[in-house]
Amino acid sequence: RLLEPKPKKTKKKKPRNGQGDAGEKHDASVVAQEKPSSTAGPKVYFGFAPIVNFQSPKTLDVIRAVGLERLVLETDHEESYKVPTTMKEGLRVISDAFGIAEEELIEITNKNAKDLYMIGSKG
Repeated sequence: RLLEPKPKKTKKKKPRNGQGDAGEKHDASVVAQEKPSSTAGPKVYFGFAPIVNFQSPKTLDVIRAVGLERLVLETDHEESYKVPTTMKEGLRVISDAFGIAEEELIEITNKNAKDLYMIGSKG
């Protein structure tokens, strides 16, 4: 719902050639959305890499606050041979944080990644 602009009071100007007066002006900068729409703008996703983020004791609270619907998995490894081990660690920690099975986390985050990268979408 948009808020209505507040009228700005201005001093009345002398009419030119006998035509009307300046009246009130509306400030367009006052118009703002009261509550953002859930469909407005692009979706934002968050990834938490075990080698980077799991060092902080606050990470699990942050992951839970982000929620499953905005979560993708990542490792932040440059060496591909390290990815499987770190991904398994991330799956274990994150699925435990949400109290769900690793398989369910894989399904949810795969769906999120497909949405993020528009894989299989008709956009």
